[in-house]
Amino acid sequence: MTKTFAGKRQIKEVISSMLISEILNPKEIWLVSAWVSNFDLLDNRAGAWDILNHSWGHRVIPFFEVLESVVSSGCKVNVVIKDHETNCSALNHLRNALSSYQNFQILLTDDLHTKGLLTNDAFLSGSMNFTYSGTNRNDEMMTFERSDSVVANTFLHFSSSYPLEINIKQEPIDDTEEESDDWLF
Repeated sequence: MTKTFAGKRQIKEVISSMLISEILNPKEIWLVSAWVSNFDLLDNRAGAWDILNHSWGHRVIPFFEVLESVVSSGCKVNVVIKDHETNCSALNHLRNALSSYQNFQILLTDDLHTKGLLTNDAFLSGSMNFTYSGTNRNDEMMTFERSDSVVANTFLHFSSSYPLEINIKQEPIDDTEEESDDWLF
């Protein structure tokens, strides 16, 4: 449960650990979430993570910047999000920062409700969207699974359910309206 401050901190630490693992030993990840937004993720104010990315500086690093470092490390990153105007800002940010990388793909889908972060070593899933509200405000129930069979079966499920070679709707989405606070999600 992520209702308490400690629970919210712990879920961010789990997400950070999963992504840091992929920076150090890049393989493949899937980020599947109906709603996505940027949020403070990795506390580098003491410089503990400078070795991962010297340009971060001594500050709290947002989710998208950590994800960008994962991609630039050579990890194959597959992102599946709902095709909805609420995701416009996030979608444009990720496309602008990462479209030149062959190992980064985004798929937009209309019927997405699944939520999870999958690496070759672990699967984090549950009710939480990967948004500011999901990681800071909402009461969420999450499961962290390291079972080889669960990870393998989830890779099979994601790759068959979300075929990224048909990377649809690559045109930029107009996000000239004020950025959503995603308070509904």
